[in-house]
Amino acid sequence: MGLGVIRQRQGGGDSQATSQTHSFKSRLTLSSLMGLTALLCAVPALADNANFGTLSLAPGFSSSEGIARGSTGGSFSLPAIANSDYKQRLCLGYAGDKDVPDHILVLQKNFAALKLKVTSGRNKTTLLVKGPDGIIRCGKDQIEDSNWAAGTYKVWVGALEAGMRRDYKLTVQE
Repeated sequence: MGLGVIRQRQGGGDSQATSQTHSFKSRLTLSSLMGLTALLCAVPALADNANFGTLSLAPGFSSSEGIARGSTGGSFSLPAIANSDYKQRLCLGYAGDKDVPDHILVLQKNFAALKLKVTSGRNKTTLLVKGPDGIIRCGKDQIEDSNWAAGTYKVWVGALEAGMRRDYKLTVQE
């Protein structure tokens, strides 16, 4: 009988160890899930990082959906992203930061044609748009082009002189 008691105690000890291991794994799994959830929630914020927000547009969007506001200013030279665009138009101007565009433009579907226009009183502005396919589009005060693929575009609005701060309105039209 003494042997039976020893086995019972060993069995109880194994059960307790198994319970502790299971509890540890549950806490580890819960902790991992919480960490993964936090990471996944942060990814859209990182992807949509822009100085003045995001425009998300589908064909037939209203005119009010295609308006954003911001201000130029900075010493980052836009030609550092690209000297010219795919049509050999020069990319000019100065913006705030290479890694953080002024706006994010999300096109939910393909667009046959779009016009991006910046108004800033009598001040001259520049635009640089980098598409999801790496295509660069540049212009002074506006860009009017065809064949805009669905995806996420980075939009920089620049001033012709470094450090010039100008308030502007960006308008996107079909």
